[in-house]
Amino acid sequence: MIPIPQPQIVAIMVKNYIQKLITIVLFTLPCSGLRTQNIKVEMTDGATEWLKPMVAGETIAFPAPGNSAMTPVTYFRITNTGAAQLNISSINVNSVAFLVTPGSTSLAPNQTGDFYITYINNNSFMSVVNAQVTINSNASSGAFTFNIKGAPGDLYGPM
Repeated sequence: MIPIPQPQIVAIMVKNYIQKLITIVLFTLPCSGLRTQNIKVEMTDGATEWLKPMVAGETIAFPAPGNSAMTPVTYFRITNTGAAQLNISSINVNSVAFLVTPGSTSLAPNQTGDFYITYINNNSFMSVVNAQVTINSNASSGAFTFNIKGAPGDLYGPM
Protein backbone atom coordinates (compact mmCIF):
# COMPACT_ATOMS: atom_id res chain seq x y z
CA MET A 1 0.00 0.00 0.00
CA ILE A 2 1.36 3.43 -0.99
CA PRO A 3 1.09 6.04 1.75
CA ILE A 4 -0.80 9.20 0.82
CA PRO A 5 1.16 12.35 1.75
CA GLN A 6 -0.45 14.75 4.14
CA PRO A 7 -1.62 18.13 2.72
CA GLN A 8 1.18 20.02 4.53
CA ILE A 9 3.83 17.85 2.88
CA VAL A 10 2.26 18.37 -0.56
CA ALA A 11 2.21 22.14 0.01
CA ILE A 12 5.91 22.16 0.95
CA MET A 13 6.80 20.07 -2.10
CA VAL A 14 4.87 22.44 -4.42
CA LYS A 15 6.49 25.50 -2.79
CA ASN A 16 9.99 24.04 -3.25
CA TYR A 17 9.25 23.18 -6.88
CA ILE A 18 8.00 26.71 -7.62
CA GLN A 19 11.06 28.26 -5.94
CA LYS A 20 13.35 26.13 -8.11
CA LEU A 21 11.49 27.21 -11.25
CA ILE A 22 11.78 30.90 -10.30
CA THR A 23 15.49 30.50 -9.58
CA ILE A 24 16.05 28.85 -12.95
CA VAL A 25 14.15 31.61 -14.78
CA LEU A 26 15.93 34.45 -12.93
CA PHE A 27 19.40 33.07 -13.56
CA THR A 28 18.68 32.10 -17.17
CA LEU A 29 17.24 35.42 -18.39
CA PRO A 30 20.41 37.53 -18.04
CA CYS A 31 22.32 34.91 -20.00
CA SER A 32 19.82 35.00 -22.85
CA GLY A 33 21.06 38.37 -24.15
CA LEU A 34 18.08 40.29 -22.78
CA ARG A 35 19.46 43.72 -21.83
CA THR A 36 17.59 46.88 -20.94
CA GLN A 37 18.21 50.57 -21.37
CA ASN A 38 16.82 52.73 -18.59
CA ILE A 39 16.90 56.49 -18.40
CA LYS A 40 17.12 58.85 -15.43
CA VAL A 41 16.64 62.59 -16.00
CA GLU A 42 17.65 65.28 -13.51
CA MET A 43 17.41 69.07 -13.56
CA THR A 44 20.20 71.29 -12.20
CA ASP A 45 19.08 73.99 -9.79
CA GLY A 46 20.96 77.15 -10.80
CA ALA A 47 21.20 78.42 -7.22
CA THR A 48 22.62 75.34 -5.54
CA GLU A 49 23.75 73.32 -8.57
CA TRP A 50 22.12 70.28 -6.98
CA LEU A 51 20.54 67.72 -9.26
CA LYS A 52 16.79 67.25 -8.82
CA PRO A 53 15.44 63.90 -10.07
CA MET A 54 12.58 64.35 -12.51
CA VAL A 55 9.48 62.27 -13.17
CA ALA A 56 8.09 61.83 -16.66
CA GLY A 57 5.08 64.10 -17.20
CA GLU A 58 5.99 66.67 -14.54
CA THR A 59 6.04 70.44 -15.11
CA ILE A 60 9.08 72.46 -14.08
CA ALA A 61 9.60 76.20 -13.71
CA PHE A 62 11.73 77.81 -16.39
CA PRO A 63 14.33 79.10 -15.99
CA ALA A 64 15.43 76.98 -13.04
CA PRO A 65 15.57 78.71 -9.64
CA GLY A 66 18.82 80.62 -9.24
CA ASN A 67 19.27 81.34 -12.96
CA SER A 68 19.09 85.03 -13.79
CA ALA A 69 16.76 86.53 -16.36
CA MET A 70 19.84 87.48 -18.36
CA THR A 71 20.80 83.81 -18.80
CA PRO A 72 17.52 81.92 -19.25
CA VAL A 73 19.16 78.48 -19.45
CA THR A 74 18.31 75.31 -17.57
CA TYR A 75 20.73 72.37 -17.45
CA PHE A 76 19.69 68.72 -17.38
CA ARG A 77 21.55 65.45 -16.86
CA ILE A 78 20.60 62.09 -18.36
CA THR A 79 21.97 58.87 -16.83
CA ASN A 80 21.83 55.44 -18.44
CA THR A 81 20.84 53.21 -15.52
CA GLY A 82 20.48 50.14 -17.72
CA ALA A 83 22.80 47.37 -18.81
CA ALA A 84 22.99 48.24 -22.52
CA GLN A 85 23.88 51.28 -24.66
CA LEU A 86 21.28 54.09 -24.41
CA ASN A 87 20.88 55.90 -27.74
CA ILE A 88 19.14 59.26 -27.48
CA SER A 89 18.00 59.97 -31.02
CA SER A 90 16.57 63.42 -30.30
CA ILE A 91 15.61 65.90 -27.60
CA ASN A 92 12.77 68.03 -28.92
CA VAL A 93 10.96 71.10 -27.60
CA ASN A 94 7.62 71.85 -29.24
CA SER A 95 8.29 75.60 -29.40
CA VAL A 96 10.66 77.60 -31.58
CA ALA A 97 11.25 79.87 -28.58
CA PHE A 98 13.57 77.26 -27.04
CA LEU A 99 16.85 75.77 -28.20
CA VAL A 100 18.18 72.36 -27.02
CA THR A 101 21.90 71.60 -27.05
CA PRO A 102 23.00 68.88 -27.87
CA GLY A 103 20.08 67.20 -29.58
CA SER A 104 21.32 63.59 -29.50
CA THR A 105 23.90 61.38 -27.81
CA SER A 106 24.75 57.80 -26.85
CA LEU A 107 25.47 56.70 -23.29
CA ALA A 108 27.14 53.50 -22.10
CA PRO A 109 25.72 51.80 -18.98
CA ASN A 110 26.09 54.10 -15.91
CA GLN A 111 27.33 56.96 -18.10
CA THR A 112 25.83 60.47 -17.85
CA GLY A 113 25.35 63.18 -20.44
CA ASP A 114 24.28 66.80 -20.05
CA PHE A 115 22.02 68.94 -22.21
CA TYR A 116 20.59 72.39 -21.75
CA ILE A 117 17.56 74.33 -22.88
CA THR A 118 17.87 78.04 -23.69
CA TYR A 119 15.05 80.55 -24.09
CA ILE A 120 15.80 82.50 -27.28
CA ASN A 121 15.62 86.28 -26.78
CA ASN A 122 13.44 87.35 -29.68
CA ASN A 123 10.50 89.72 -29.29
CA SER A 124 8.27 87.65 -31.55
CA PHE A 125 8.57 84.76 -29.08
CA MET A 126 7.94 86.69 -25.84
CA SER A 127 4.44 85.24 -25.34
CA VAL A 128 5.58 81.66 -25.96
CA VAL A 129 7.10 80.41 -22.72
CA ASN A 130 5.38 77.07 -22.10
CA ALA A 131 6.52 73.99 -23.96
CA GLN A 132 6.81 70.22 -23.86
CA VAL A 133 10.21 68.51 -23.96
CA THR A 134 10.49 64.98 -25.35
CA ILE A 135 13.61 62.81 -25.03
CA ASN A 136 13.39 60.09 -27.68
CA SER A 137 15.58 57.05 -27.06
CA ASN A 138 15.70 53.28 -27.05
CA ALA A 139 14.97 53.26 -23.28
CA SER A 140 12.78 50.39 -22.20
CA SER A 141 10.30 52.93 -20.80
CA GLY A 142 9.96 54.72 -24.15
CA ALA A 143 10.07 58.50 -24.64
CA PHE A 144 10.60 60.68 -21.54
CA THR A 145 8.42 63.80 -21.67
CA PHE A 146 8.15 66.79 -19.32
CA ASN A 147 6.83 70.35 -19.48
CA ILE A 148 8.59 73.66 -18.95
CA LYS A 149 6.55 76.62 -17.82
CA GLY A 150 7.30 80.25 -17.07
CA ALA A 151 5.81 83.68 -17.59
CA PRO A 152 7.61 86.26 -19.77
CA GLY A 153 8.14 88.41 -16.64
CA ASP A 154 9.99 85.51 -15.04
CA LEU A 155 12.44 85.56 -17.92
CA TYR A 156 13.00 89.25 -18.64
CA GLY A 157 11.13 91.30 -16.03
CA PRO A 158 7.75 93.07 -16.34
CA MET A 159 6.51 93.78 -19.84
